[in-house]
Amino acid sequence: FLLTASADKTCRLWDIRAPGGGGAGSHCARVLDGAAAALLRCDASPKGDAAAAVDLRGGLHSWDLGTGKRLGSAKAHAGPAYSCRY
Repeated sequence: FLLTASADKTCRLWDIRAPGGGGAGSHCARVLDGAAAALLRCDASPKGDAAAAVDLRGGLHSWDLGTGKRLGSAKAHAGPAYSCRY
């Protein structure tokens, strides 16, 4: 699985285990939404059960990767937050 952040205010969890190793068989397994601004970076927890992302307005967001439910959001910075890591 791979996790991506996007200007469309979502993170997406991609299943790349499909035959062909990432080509036409790959698919989006889960869309993580609820952010108020474009997401710049994301990261998965070491256990792979949660994801975090930061946005252009300084927001910090967290999701449960098993359910896709947003666990919470907070205003972390006055301006854009460019990086996050578990």
